[in-house]
Formats: sequence, C-alpha cells, structure tokens
Amino acid sequence: MQDLPIRHVPLNFRLGDWALWRVRLPLQVRQVRLNEATEPDAVAIPPACPPAPGSEGFVLRGHPVAAGLPVMASIAGYLRYVPLQYDHYYIDLSIPFAAYQARFSGKTRSTIHRKIRRFAEACGGDARVGEYRTPEEIRSFLDAALPIAQRSYQERLFGGGMPATPAFAAQAMSLAAKGQVRAYILFDRQVPVAYLYCPLIDAVAYYHYVGYDPDYARWSVGTVLFWQVLERMFGDGGIHFFDFTEGESEQKRQFATHQRKCANVFFVRKRLRYILLLKFHHRFEKSVTTAGNFLTSLGVKQKVRQLMRFGLRR
Repeated sequence: MQDLPIRHVPLNFRLGDWALWRVRLPLQVRQVRLNEATEPDAVAIPPACPPAPGSEGFVLRGHPVAAGLPVMASIAGYLRYVPLQYDHYYIDLSIPFAAYQARFSGKTRSTIHRKIRRFAEACGGDARVGEYRTPEEIRSFLDAALPIAQRSYQERLFGGGMPATPAFAAQAMSLAAKGQVRAYILFDRQVPVAYLYCPLIDAVAYYHYVGYDPDYARWSVGTVLFWQVLERMFGDGGIHFFDFTEGESEQKRQFATHQRKCANVFFVRKRLRYILLLKFHHRFEKSVTTAGNFLTSLGVKQKVRQLMRFGLRR
C-alpha cells in the first residue's frame, strides 16, 4: 500500500443524480479487482504501513465484506468511513450466450427482442451496432460518441458524460493500442444515438462510460445497445467477465449472473477538519436518503427522477 499513487479522491454531495458540491481528499487508492482471489472481510482494518508523504490515508474500493460495516469507526489512529456498501454485480462470460439468455423468463426475452425490433423498424430497417478496438477506430468512436455524451442526462446533471479532453482521447487510444478497450455505438441509419465505452483489465470489461441521445429515450436505445453488446462479448475470447462496477440499479440486477457484497472503505487521519467533513457528509447522505424514502412513500420519486433527467416534455 505504501507505493500506491496519491489521488485526489472526490467526496460528492449529491441530490439524486445532481452533484451539488465536491471535496477532494489526497488519499492512496487500492481498487480490488473482480478476478482477484479475495475473501470477504468481516473487519476491514487499515494497512499496516503509514501513508506516503502528502497522503492523508487510504481508500479500499470494491472491498469484499462479509457483512455490513458501521458507517464510522475509530480504528488504529484513523477514522474509518464507509460511505457506500453495495451489491457488486457482474456477468460471467464463460458460459454460452444461449445459456445466459435461458436465465431470463420468456416474457423478459420477448420484451428485449421486441425493443430491438421496434427500434430497427423506426430506423427503416437500417439499425446497426459499430464496434471499435484499434486506435484509429477509437478516434472514430470518440468523434461519434462525444456529441451524444454532451447531450446525455449524465453530463447535464453532474458532468458525468464521457470526457471531451485530449488527455482522455490519448488514454483511450493508448489502451486500444494494447488491445485493452472495447467501445460500441448504436446507429439510426448514419446517426449515432447511444454508446458504451469499456476499458479492459486482466480480461475484465468495465462498465465505464455509457450514454444515449435523450431524443431516443422512448426507443429504449440503452437496452437495445447493451443486449447486442453482450452477445458480442460472450463470443469474445479476450473477455472473461463484465463488471458493472460499484453501485446498484435495476438494470444491473436484471442482467448480472453473480453478485458479491462490497464496500468503499476510507481510512483518514484523525484530524479535526476531516472528522467534521466526514460526519457532515454522512449526515447529508442520511438526509438525502430520508427525503428519497419520503418521495417514494408518496409515489412521486420516479416522476421526480424523470423530470431531473429529461426535463419537462410536451
């Protein structure tokens, strides 16, 4: 852990999908990879080594846990903060695609295939998925996908669209040169309407950047693209798992073959400013959760989320 690079880890204050405020902490980050043989941890203790100069502690991301951890605890001179505990969903791509499809009910399969047919019909029969792997192909992918990313709700609400920066383009092409990226675009004739960008690490594809043109939301283009991407990945011998990364959603639960309980665990030096900051963040998160539960009880939470994503539609 001592030799881990120091990163400025964001601590986000969000209202649903909307980022209100972000604080960055200089911490050393360890990402636990899906294909690591890591047993669930019932305690989560800090590394034995001290933080590197300039670091205020450590973060273990995607750390497998045996049970729920307290959100805050004092341990070995650190404030241990666990802001996120979640079911980590992933897909085992080693089975045949036919066997994967058989996991779904006949109704679900019919619904997915109907969405694909409806979109194809709306495109006059000219709907297609483009796949991009080489540096030259990734350059074309970025040219087509970035305008979608700028219009996506992820970008409008919290700047979460795919970065339109030279640094990101250079990184993507560098990964492509090593065969470590898969990218896809769904087209309506010649018009790109949805994209998915997946870097590869040790034969694991990561669900990194995804977006679609909001004008095509009624055609479920995200689902249309994702299902066809999965079919290709099951036939791709260079990919063993598809990792949905942290967080939970109905889509992840629906499409995953496996899950494991994980947590993001912060070990931060016990200094007054950090104690106050982390306690405030925890209370803010609790208030947002309480408000969300209240909206759910009124039956309006989904409508509020749709309004935040798509705005008022006539």
